[in-house]
Amino acid sequence: MAELFSRYASGIQWTAGAMTGSVMGISGINPMIDRLNSISTDDNLITGSMVSGTSTSVIVGSIIAPVISGTGLSKHAYSGTYYWSCAGVGFVADEDYVAQTYFNPALNMGADAHSVYASATLPHGALILAAVVYGSATDETWALKREPIAGGAGATLGGANIDTEDTSIDNATVDNSAYSYYFDTSSLDTNDVIDGARITYTL
Repeated sequence: MAELFSRYASGIQWTAGAMTGSVMGISGINPMIDRLNSISTDDNLITGSMVSGTSTSVIVGSIIAPVISGTGLSKHAYSGTYYWSCAGVGFVADEDYVAQTYFNPALNMGADAHSVYASATLPHGALILAAVVYGSATDETWALKREPIAGGAGATLGGANIDTEDTSIDNATVDNSAYSYYFDTSSLDTNDVIDGARITYTL
């Protein structure tokens, strides 16, 4: 770090901490300047340069989080793997009377030949990595879909048999400005169980 200087009333510059002249003439700011001059990467306060090329970083606790990447502002300060999930009771049958919950978070079907649905809410810009619906009806299927909020044709992003995860997701980037997202299932039978669902995504 560059050396800092304290200035005496006489206008003469002295390096911080210099014991020149009488005790009365020593600047009280010298100890602070000494500390600033001593800061280095060994203090774990500075990691690399604060400005490098076109990227700028900010210190968040002990984490250097990229805020500006290239010439544009990045969408998120943190990246990693995240999860959205819901219990079976988050699914709604196409006719209310067929769904029974029996005081637990699973959804139990009360009649044959009905599908169930659950809305999925993810952060805008998230990248979906995988999805799954868990339950006992392993011979039936689930699908993750998106629907244009202004009307129009929807699309299936992924799907598999119930209790099987799909890691090959189409149109995987979440666009909440134009679409809503939801699960649905094929027709279930009486006493089929939906335990819950999960979406794995990254930012």
